Amino acid sequence: MVELMSHFLSLILKRNTTLMWENIRIRFFLIIIMDCLIIFRSGSLEIALQGATITMSTPILPINWFFLVMSPFMIIGDYIEKAIKRDYPMVSTISVEMYLLIVAIQVIGVTSFVTVLWGLISFKNINLPFLCYVYLALNILTLVYGVISTLLGSVIGQLIFISMLLLATGDTYIPVLSSLMKIHFSENGVYLDIVTLILLVIVVLWSPYLLEKIDFNG
Repeated sequence: MVELMSHFLSLILKRNTTLMWENIRIRFFLIIIMDCLIIFRSGSLEIALQGATITMSTPILPINWFFLVMSPFMIIGDYIEKAIKRDYPMVSTISVEMYLLIVAIQVIGVTSFVTVLWGLISFKNINLPFLCYVYLALNILTLVYGVISTLLGSVIGQLIFISMLLLATGDTYIPVLSSLMKIHFSENGVYLDIVTLILLVIVVLWSPYLLEKIDFNG
């Protein structure tokens, strides 16, 4: 019985991986190329993610930072929304929790690939604590994006993150997001960000109970 279930889950993972690749492949290649160009032109990942605080005297959006941080969300796009709303009813014989775990593994795989690739491109000039924080934060934020896009739609999910990232470039410190900029990151002051990330993980773990709000016919 356990072997049969394991085989069934592996088939679903294989199926979902195929569906995900069909959904994201064009965005994946285009955004990866753009990310590489940004890092190469900047000279290092640390410089590309340096960020900036927008004020009246310096009203310039740190576009390199903004694009890199948005990369995982843009690559994932509407995949999570479709995987749950459209594709889950076809395999609803497995539990919601198990299916969401499969989707989460896929999302973490994509985000991890992107962030590790950044580090490999810039391996000579790398701030390891900062890169580890970016890796952890973006993986958790991408899962949160998945929850939001499933409940409200991927377009609204991306608009929410765009708005929050724009706010993070201002004078207001926003936990997690502001520290994705190198100018705001501090190894000694990252505790509030870690606590916030733990709270976000709790929200993600609670997401199966929110599925009753989903319209599977939408």
